[in-house]
Amino acid sequence: MELAQLEALCERLYNSQDSVERAHAENTLKCFSMNTDYISQCQYILDHALTPYALMLASSSLLKQVTEHSLALQLRLDIRNYLINYLATRGPELQPFVTASLIQLLCRVTKFGWYDDDRFRDVVKESTNFLSQVRHFNEALLGKWLWRFGMERAALWRQVTVVKYGCGWGSWCTRPTNGPYGVGLWKNISWGWPSFSRHILYDIGDGSRVKFCGASSTLARLFWPSSKWATSDHYAIGLKILNQLVSEMNQPNPGLPSTHHRRVACAFRDQSLYQIFQISLTSLRQLKSDVVSRLQELALSLSLKCLSFDFVGTSIDESSEEFGTVQIPSSWRPVLEDSETLQIFFDYYTITKAPLSKECLWRECNSLTFKDVESSDDQLLASFVGTLFDWSWVWGLILGESVPMFIDSLLSYCLPLHCDAARELLSMVFSLYEAQWVMSYGVVELLASWPVDLALECLVRLASVRRSLFTNDAARSKFLAHLMTGTKEILQTGQGLADHDNYHEYCRLLGRFRVNYQLSELVNVEGYSDWIRLVAEFTLKSLQSWQWASSSVYYLLGLWSRLVASVPYLKGDAPSLLDEFVPKITEGFITSRFNSVQAGLPDDLTENPLDNVELLQDQLDCFPYLCRFQYESSSLYIINIMEPILQAYTERARLQIADNSDLAIIEAKLAWIVHIVAAIVKTKLSTGCSVESQEVFDAELSARVLQLINVTDSGLHGQRYSEVSKQRLDRAILTFFQHFRKSYVGDQAMHSSKQLYARLSELLGLHDHLLLLNVIVSKIATNLKCYTESEEVIDHTLSLFLDLASGYMTGKLLLKLDTVKFIVANHTREHFPFLEEYRCSRSRTTFYYTIGWLIFMEDSPVKFKSSMDPLLQVLISLESTPDSLFRTDVVKYALIGLMRDLRGIAMATNSRRTYGLLFDWLYPAHMPLLLKGISHWTDTPEVTTPLLKFMAEFVLNKAQRLTFDSSSPNGILLFREVSKLVVAYGSRILSLPNVADLYAFKYKGIWISLTIISRALAGNYVNFGVFELYGDRALSDALDVALKMTLSIPLADILAFRKSKLLLDIYIVVFSKNFQGHSLVFNYIASLNCAM
Repeated sequence: MELAQLEALCERLYNSQDSVERAHAENTLKCFSMNTDYISQCQYILDHALTPYALMLASSSLLKQVTEHSLALQLRLDIRNYLINYLATRGPELQPFVTASLIQLLCRVTKFGWYDDDRFRDVVKESTNFLSQVRHFNEALLGKWLWRFGMERAALWRQVTVVKYGCGWGSWCTRPTNGPYGVGLWKNISWGWPSFSRHILYDIGDGSRVKFCGASSTLARLFWPSSKWATSDHYAIGLKILNQLVSEMNQPNPGLPSTHHRRVACAFRDQSLYQIFQISLTSLRQLKSDVVSRLQELALSLSLKCLSFDFVGTSIDESSEEFGTVQIPSSWRPVLEDSETLQIFFDYYTITKAPLSKECLWRECNSLTFKDVESSDDQLLASFVGTLFDWSWVWGLILGESVPMFIDSLLSYCLPLHCDAARELLSMVFSLYEAQWVMSYGVVELLASWPVDLALECLVRLASVRRSLFTNDAARSKFLAHLMTGTKEILQTGQGLADHDNYHEYCRLLGRFRVNYQLSELVNVEGYSDWIRLVAEFTLKSLQSWQWASSSVYYLLGLWSRLVASVPYLKGDAPSLLDEFVPKITEGFITSRFNSVQAGLPDDLTENPLDNVELLQDQLDCFPYLCRFQYESSSLYIINIMEPILQAYTERARLQIADNSDLAIIEAKLAWIVHIVAAIVKTKLSTGCSVESQEVFDAELSARVLQLINVTDSGLHGQRYSEVSKQRLDRAILTFFQHFRKSYVGDQAMHSSKQLYARLSELLGLHDHLLLLNVIVSKIATNLKCYTESEEVIDHTLSLFLDLASGYMTGKLLLKLDTVKFIVANHTREHFPFLEEYRCSRSRTTFYYTIGWLIFMEDSPVKFKSSMDPLLQVLISLESTPDSLFRTDVVKYALIGLMRDLRGIAMATNSRRTYGLLFDWLYPAHMPLLLKGISHWTDTPEVTTPLLKFMAEFVLNKAQRLTFDSSSPNGILLFREVSKLVVAYGSRILSLPNVADLYAFKYKGIWISLTIISRALAGNYVNFGVFELYGDRALSDALDVALKMTLSIPLADILAFRKSKLLLDIYIVVFSKNFQGHSLVFNYIASLNCAM
């Protein structure tokens, strides 16, 4: 294949919109990644190809070759050496994605060969070669601008600079610019004048001009380096190599066993990681005053990756923000105890401004080329564009590209984005040609990885360093004091906190204080009082900014809750000042929730916090500790703000018509209060008062919620079950019941809550557990009767009902209640309309699971049969339906509901006695209905899935419930029914044509069928030898159809669907275990292996 043809194929592979073209190109080019003979061709492509896509093909193919094939050692060494030289010579001119791919290849080769040859371990040394002499290069650029300032007297940019700073040194340079304010580009450039001036030769002549020195002068040698290592691009490549190397060593690879990966990672940690971290710190110090922000970003990223390394092999979930203590090795102690290490990250945070908004609309309009600009007659514009030409020459940019693309490059490599003067000048250029300021994808990528919050992320990691790393308590206290000082200065100045990402990361930094430091350590640090005051003010402002800071408040509340929890262990005379600030934060949190309700949700919030369970839990997990710190004042505050709202809600119930928007606000406020009370009741903490007094305050708060329950379903409110605000309030009440039950009604709390019930008896007349349970169950029954379409409320209600029924003591108490007796005897759609709603059909299983618990608590076959009468009527109705009418919707939904109901009852059978009741009720009279249903509805997964899932539950021998008498044939009879059902389903589903969603239509049913057979085989309640002895083909037919169903799924699909793969593995193991030495197992396994 000619190189031009290959480049065209690569272009189609990566850019074509035609899937057929892409597939053809992929099939043609896949040989480069699969056949090791093509490695030399990949090198040829890298050497001679002109398009970046061809280079990308060669790089990605080599990466796959190295990962999936065991290449010879010398070949891998050759690839390594070639890549280093290639990146040194051609790296700066490559597209970023090609460079990234080549660097990944280099690091992958290094990792896989770490123990094969010592030369692989020299990659860190090789990377440092890319970092050398960058300081000279930067000085060369600055010196060239100083030379242009003296030579180009008529240039617009020089005139602007002279007006701002004035002239000095005979108009060769500006006056000294030592002002403390402003971030000027020329201000940094002019600082190089003392060094630059020492290397200038002046040829006076007639005095009208000064000639610049020749090419052989000292200045040229110093400020015009020609070394291949002396560009900013090489410096960036060096940092990128180290970044990728740390990432590669920290992550498992598919082609490397996990044990070998960990061995290499530990060796890399011990031999190279510390050196790399020191390189990152050195780079940060060197680049601190640099204008090339991308290098700062890479250096910060390298520091962060070193600090985020998996030092002890815990495999932290990278998708989560949470992590434990950072287990930095003891060898790092000197650099961590050095105060400059912390300070460099605080400095970088201070000197870097927040990025531009990433939500801007990026678009290009009126694309201009340099040729267009060059042909202009405007001399001032030409002067400025001449400056741009010079920059383009310095950085190797190609003339003739579009202006927006060039400006992207200019901003990415040369000018800091926060330089307002530079942006104004560029905007002027575009406005002269009726173009608009735009940023295309190149700058978007730059902003996506902006270094502004990387420094904060590094500080978060450093704040999490293990306690034992430090030499002694004095060193640790010094480190803590530095952290507190740095965070205090940020709070005092507000630097960068207007940016949301910075704000969130800063909250995480404060949150790490609660993980790694005790209150006793904090109060002994000098300046603690100022620090805690500023943190309290910051927390209050954050709570007020509920629209902006909802996801970040969690860290702040976590910090305060940890401080409050540490108060009992605080020793010494140093004041903690928590008594002053915690009540304000408690009130501020509640007020902020009300403000959010009153103002309504903004458009950019897609979810209400009352609907987001995770966000709600994050906010309320820590808050109860703050309330209980001074519980008496906190409870009185909550009562005082709740009573007027409750009174208003009670008055609205008496009205015939009310304003829905007004009611929605009231219900939202009540929902927040109920959630807060529920969280408080859930959390018991003895810090500010005795346990008895805390129970009294719990009773006061709980009494208000119980009063609210009497109102929510009365009058006008009883007609608003379809309103979302009403549903949120009822979900909050259910949450309160769940937490209250665990604290004061559960099995362990029957005799430890006397003070609470004494106070509830005074307020509401509820003097024992049974009366309170009756209130809870009445609310459950009301929700099940009145909510017909809200699946969330139904699920939440049934979850509470199941929790009550599954508790031994609470379950016994429930059976004494008339409401529960009614539910058990009348579980029909006439009394509970949600059973008729198809959208709530999944909830039926939980409903009948709960009813099953209650039924089986009474050891009464008569009670069981009477309770099953509603289901028996449905069975009889379906059995009497003729085949011609069995495919109607009425039968379909009745059969789906029945299977879900029976599955719930089967889940509740946890003993031999209870399972026997269900088995005798169902077999043999009603088993034919299951076979009839699977035969008529094979092509309808909505029917077959619940039916098969019921059978999978029915044959599961959990808790040894399927233990029949030795003389009983029930185990064999049950397996025969299983065989009939699976054979009927399998034979029919295999004959049906495939559809778009194969998993839902076919694979899921096959998966459940194999589950049924696996559970039947592993249940140990069937003597399978009987089938062969009596010539019964039930076992053979079941295994035969199971094999056919297994082989009908392509191997790629088995591997793609995790459940199918795991089930197949379990099925084969169970099958082999139960039929060792049997001819069936040899034939089955042989067929399966042959097919795969």
